[in-house]
Amino acid sequence: MNVLIADDDKLILETIRKYVDYRGDVSFLASDGSEALAVMKKESIDLVITDIQMPGISGFELMKTINEERPELPVIIITGYAEME
Repeated sequence: MNVLIADDDKLILETIRKYVDYRGDVSFLASDGSEALAVMKKESIDLVITDIQMPGISGFELMKTINEERPELPVIIITGYAEME
């Protein structure tokens, strides 16, 4: 399985990447939503894990774009924030 991980926190990216790789899956990393969309144009992605709060394109905006272009692609949204407005 090819997993795209999008997060602006390098520690979170590395932590999730290690778990994905440990499972035997292939990980692709993006530090923001724009980079994630660029990766998706180049690679065949089976799952997206994205942070909500990222500079530029947020995780919600990324999910909306993915749902429009590839509605069958599962997206998991994560956050380090305790409260959402």
